[in-house]
Amino acid sequence: LVFWNHGGGWRSATKEIRTKAICWDYTSGDLLYMKEVSSALASVSPIDLIGFDACLMAMTEVAYEIQDYGDVMVGSEESEPGDGWPYHTILAELVGSPSMSARSLGRIIVEEYGQSYLPYKKNITQSAIDLKLMGSFTQSIDAMIANIWGKWEEIEQKRNLTDSVSVSSYADIFHFSQLMAATLTVNPIIFNYHNSDHPNLQGLTIYFPETDDDYEYGTYTADNISFPAYSQWDEFLKGFLTKAPVKEGRMITYPNPYNPNKGHKKIIFKALPKDSQVKIYNIAGELVKELIEKEREAIWEHPETLASGVYIYFIQDPGGIRHIGKIGIVK
Repeated sequence: LVFWNHGGGWRSATKEIRTKAICWDYTSGDLLYMKEVSSALASVSPIDLIGFDACLMAMTEVAYEIQDYGDVMVGSEESEPGDGWPYHTILAELVGSPSMSARSLGRIIVEEYGQSYLPYKKNITQSAIDLKLMGSFTQSIDAMIANIWGKWEEIEQKRNLTDSVSVSSYADIFHFSQLMAATLTVNPIIFNYHNSDHPNLQGLTIYFPETDDDYEYGTYTADNISFPAYSQWDEFLKGFLTKAPVKEGRMITYPNPYNPNKGHKKIIFKALPKDSQVKIYNIAGELVKELIEKEREAIWEHPETLASGVYIYFIQDPGGIRHIGKIGIVK
């Protein structure tokens, strides 16, 4: 399944701002936002390969939104030239080998796209992404956040150096993590093409505005896209943009929600106060798990033994300070 036309990444359905969506209809003025795309895909999935022959769609947020509806996604981090994909060469390969896997077809699309713009055209990028790894990839982003939280001056310097695209608030997540020496432990990129204009575009951008004035408060939320709801990225952005003070015991919990169907095997409580305890209760108020801090973290192994639902955790440190939060378990 290929979506073709203009594209702009994730976006809410705020009609006043029409820059981040896909498939413009110039007759009716309608277009598709990511919530609409995911809703449509839910009715026809599973799909072997979901392609976006459009600009700026190889985003972490886009891939996360459609992860449950296909095996492979193909899209460009940068804007695409008007000619788009070279369908004549891509389809010739597919006709010649109709039983090829989605991963193989994804790689062919990326290769043929790159080759079609040689000897040289600016800003040519294309990526094939393993959608089944987006859950664990998001978990690795949360782990990175836990390791770099509060290093705002260094983060600002490295963000300025991070390879971005024609929409300057879209930055390559892999390049940023490498600059921060916090390499992501999961990589969903099957194959990536980029020319010399963007030597550090490695497959997926992420929404990463550089100033508080550029942050889209009220739209980068769970109401519009799933990624902020199931990752720590929006909290990280707010911390970075406001240079939030670093407090002892500032804690990150991931993955949240926990979903074993997405490869999750444990819940980690990170940056705990020293000598603290974590107590987890169900909504009936019954204690279901107790964890002890060790080296500033606590690990809850295989929480899928409990029923799906919302659980409340309390963190008690020796000074008597209590932190309270919620964890979701989805099975």
